[in-house]
Amino acid sequence: MTQKSPLFALKTAILLVVLIALPPAGAQTLADNIDLITDNRDFSESIPRQHKLDPIIDAHLVLFKHMSLVFKPILLPTLKVEPRLKQTKPACTFGRLKTAERAKAFIFSLPTEFFLAHQLYQNTATGPVDRTLLNADGEITHLGSLFDFYRGRKLILLKGRSYGELLDEQIRALPDAVKYFRSGNDMYTEDIAMLEKARGDYILSLPYNVFKTQHKDKHGEFLSYPIAGNTRYNAGHVMCNDTPETRDFINQVNTALKEVYATPEFEQAHTDYTDPASYERIKMVLNELKSLANAQ
Repeated sequence: MTQKSPLFALKTAILLVVLIALPPAGAQTLADNIDLITDNRDFSESIPRQHKLDPIIDAHLVLFKHMSLVFKPILLPTLKVEPRLKQTKPACTFGRLKTAERAKAFIFSLPTEFFLAHQLYQNTATGPVDRTLLNADGEITHLGSLFDFYRGRKLILLKGRSYGELLDEQIRALPDAVKYFRSGNDMYTEDIAMLEKARGDYILSLPYNVFKTQHKDKHGEFLSYPIAGNTRYNAGHVMCNDTPETRDFINQVNTALKEVYATPEFEQAHTDYTDPASYERIKMVLNELKSLANAQ
């Protein structure tokens, strides 16, 4: 048996040390081997062009810049995204809500962006709600209490729409006379137009949608109130199938997000599309995200 020379043994040892010391694959290398998918046409077109458009796109632009990541998302119809992620090839998608059902099948990053949850909106001409209907944080204590106090006022609702578990439960408990159901496919713009025309007294809407509609169509000003007990925000995440490549990618996304949360650019990605009255709530959510990141 041929004996290995001391020089050969030394070279082998050095090679092993170098291989062990090599850093893991960078985000760009990982991304080049993962199908990065979206069902949002604006997202697929704006990300490669680095074009700011809305909170989802702007927040991801901040994240991807921090990761030195450049790519063009693959555009698929919504109904084909999750079936694609159930295949074996590494794949991820963006801006997905994390639900208990999805968590059984996929892996998730920390939140990549968020929207403030539904609030109650009214015309300024109606006047502020009575302070006895608000808690110490300025939130409506309960929709039932509001309409018990203001008998005859109406809440404009879209038939078949869910406003979230807590609000759906409170709406079901309201008298039928309070609920003004409208028809149509438009989720939010028509609500705002009807409120402005005094077809009803209140709507439940996302601050982002109200701000966007006011800015685009020059609608008037409204008063807004959060609802006590309602979720503070809805967050999107990177969602992937579970492979070694996607786990590494999620880890790198999370590492970047822990730094991105503290940047003014990430905050601006959300404040640019929200009325100034909501800025403090956005900062509260950002503090929650920082705490969540530090806990991991």
